[in-house]
Amino acid sequence: MRSPSGMTMPLRRRLLRAARGIGLIAALAAGTTVATAEPAAATPENCLFNDGAAYQVFGYTTVTCSGGRGYYQAVVFCSVTPYDSLKYWHKGVWRSVTTGGQSSAQCNAAHPYGRGGTFLTAE
Repeated sequence: MRSPSGMTMPLRRRLLRAARGIGLIAALAAGTTVATAEPAAATPENCLFNDGAAYQVFGYTTVTCSGGRGYYQAVVFCSVTPYDSLKYWHKGVWRSVTTGGQSSAQCNAAHPYGRGGTFLTAE
């Protein structure tokens, strides 16, 4: 059977279905783009980091942040011997930028040798 446009009905149905599918895909893509947009991340700023006593016994790390928003934490890497390649993380407490204060981490008796440090931030 032919439609007024001269196409067969099954062909016309397939074309209409394809057009609807393309419209649906375009609508979903537009919706997904809008849904995944995120606000700018707010993390701590103006951080004063001290990698104290790296490569010494009972090494430590401190950090204090005074700007931005979120949380920060000091981390020191420690090992059993000065030449040990295996490192253990010792972490300080999480501090909030709004309440302030210093986060500090220190190597302990089980892993006394400081191997450097860093700090972590979170929103």
